[in-house]
Amino acid sequence: DRATLDRLLETRTALGALASAAALDAPAAADATTALNAVLAHGRIRRTLGADGLPESVVEVDDPAWGPAWHAADNWLELVADRPGRIRPCANDACVLHFYDVSKNGTRRWCSMAGCGNRAKAQRHYARRTNAGG
Repeated sequence: DRATLDRLLETRTALGALASAAALDAPAAADATTALNAVLAHGRIRRTLGADGLPESVVEVDDPAWGPAWHAADNWLELVADRPGRIRPCANDACVLHFYDVSKNGTRRWCSMAGCGNRAKAQRHYARRTNAGG
């Protein structure tokens, strides 16, 4: 619905600013941090001990429309807590996406090998072929 979309777009704007700052290893903008914290304020994780004796975590949001936005903000916190240096912008200058590098050696360059990576390789191949023939 429209309320859920508006909250997701608000969260995406804050996450975009935070991802750009993380990729540059720069401090996050105060307004982006404030915006993300405002999203997180609409929910919480309630931990309980289940009937089977195992721990359970339940996400509670004050309005269901905040659910997807809250989960996106919470996932950001998990990524930043794990390896903030693995959040990178795509090496394609025309691409606006950031990605979380899960490669073994941490050298991934493209948001997607099928999209941006393939385009870059095709452009390099074309440039080599054009220069070799002329």
